[in-house]
Amino acid sequence: MDNINVVVEANNARKGYTQTYETIVLKPNVHDGVNVLTEEMFTKENAKYVIKWDYDLGGASITIPENCIISMEGGSLTNGTLVGQNTKLINESGDESLVSASLRGSWKRPDAHVTADEEDLTINNHNQIQLANKVYDEEAFSGMGRVYLRKNIVDGKNILDETMMSEPNTIYIIQYDFDLDGETIEVPENCMLKFEGGSIENGTLNVNGSKILPDYNSLQGNNLTLIGMPSVGTLYWQGGKPTWNNGSKWVEFDGAKAGVYRFGTSDKRPQSADIYPGFQYFDTTLGFTITWGGLYWINENGFHAAVVRGELADRPTSELTAVDEGYPYYATDVHKAVYFSYNNGSPKWYYADGTDVQ
Repeated sequence: MDNINVVVEANNARKGYTQTYETIVLKPNVHDGVNVLTEEMFTKENAKYVIKWDYDLGGASITIPENCIISMEGGSLTNGTLVGQNTKLINESGDESLVSASLRGSWKRPDAHVTADEEDLTINNHNQIQLANKVYDEEAFSGMGRVYLRKNIVDGKNILDETMMSEPNTIYIIQYDFDLDGETIEVPENCMLKFEGGSIENGTLNVNGSKILPDYNSLQGNNLTLIGMPSVGTLYWQGGKPTWNNGSKWVEFDGAKAGVYRFGTSDKRPQSADIYPGFQYFDTTLGFTITWGGLYWINENGFHAAVVRGELADRPTSELTAVDEGYPYYATDVHKAVYFSYNNGSPKWYYADGTDVQ
């Protein structure tokens, strides 16, 4: 039996009422020597279907009408799938081989004596076993709390309100598509939003330092406004690249701010606050890679890589000394960068290919 939602049978007598069922004894339905069970044989809801014969489902999937009983009284069900809808299965013989067909959907098994440990599993108000929430309790070494956000249908919307997300130190598991209905919710302190197929839309969410799994993209789009930053280390895919939150901004693999230019003209060089000493940038104006030194850009020879622009004849030869070896100057009239060489006291300029400027 797989994908089965087992239900613990309630004691209706204690609630002051007894449900009655119309009893229908299923008759043989033999075709080509096989006693076939078909969906058309289940014609009514709230009925008790008695199985006295051995039936073959022929590999089919049969949905049982709502709130019925399947009573095994000498027969068997094989070779197919039965989909229950709050269906009670009575098999007093205890011989599980009588029902070798797969069971899916919602079933009651009064003979199964199912219990829940109330830690990983619990029994809800409908006497159905479901995954259990867990309250954070530091003294009991609980680890983070856990809340499975359940559906909350209001006027045709699945509403997520602040009462559903009110406990700190808790993992909130989001399996359904929720609507904030235009409201603002703040995630409590030290929480995790774990998306397992669901979403949040139509409102404002203050993430308040929470961890977002599997990634921050789970909160993108959906007409959702975000306030604050998630926890340090949260993954966010931007432009096909992974970035991470470092506590104040999104950064790429090497710690540079997400989206910084790594090559381009001199006027596109990144700001110092967005990079780190050692960050490299291919300056297409100069024609080579420069490195951020912490105070200024340096060229491949370790000298200042500032760019001065002007006509070739106006290059600042007299202002430079031996410490300015490799200093670049962009000559706007020839559209090329030239570089200074102290040349043992006989200064000269050269092009990127090494030829001297005449």
